[in-house]
Amino acid sequence: MKKTGMIALLAALLLLAAAASAEIKAGDIVTFGSYEQDNDKTNGKEPIEWCVMEVENGDAMLLSRYVLDILAYNDGNAKTSWKNSSLRRWLNSTFYEEAFTAEEKAQLLIKELETKYDEGTTADPVTLMTCPDALRIFENHKARQCVGTPYAKAQGLYASKKYKGFTHWWTRNPSWESYNKASYVAASGGTMKCGAPLTNKNFGVRPLIYLKAADFNPAE
Repeated sequence: MKKTGMIALLAALLLLAAAASAEIKAGDIVTFGSYEQDNDKTNGKEPIEWCVMEVENGDAMLLSRYVLDILAYNDGNAKTSWKNSSLRRWLNSTFYEEAFTAEEKAQLLIKELETKYDEGTTADPVTLMTCPDALRIFENHKARQCVGTPYAKAQGLYASKKYKGFTHWWTRNPSWESYNKASYVAASGGTMKCGAPLTNKNFGVRPLIYLKAADFNPAE
């Protein structure tokens, strides 16, 4: 092969590598994994869109752009922590298995995280944003407002008439007032640290994951 041909081949390979693995940064919207969203199961699952919230020490925090499903924070009204909640179990079993392929699971970081008003730490591939992080990272109330997918709405997701269809979505913090409640972001975009009853089944779920920013690969 001539030298010019070798150079062209190497350039093409580099472009392919760059396309397959590109560094992501805060503010990006990326697709990763898939989940039922259009409420039409005959056409398969749809790619999940994620907001890159921040990148710290090379680890990117990704929050789903839309509410993907609805679930109570905990089955029953017994006092509980995030560590022992049924929502945490669901995220790291049912959702984890449905949303990610084996290749995608290999990219998920398992970070040890603290949860304010909670005891100890947790280390999972899928979690929720904390109420303090929602207050810290989002610019304002409007930026925290979120709508659900058609699938989530069909499951019974709450939609506020006052706030043009925006919904409440859980954070992982138990309420600072009572372990019978959990914190959430309201349809108004306000962070409700006082919380709502754990058994509310029409609140939204916005999964949160971590990936290596420099090694992001949609694994299509």
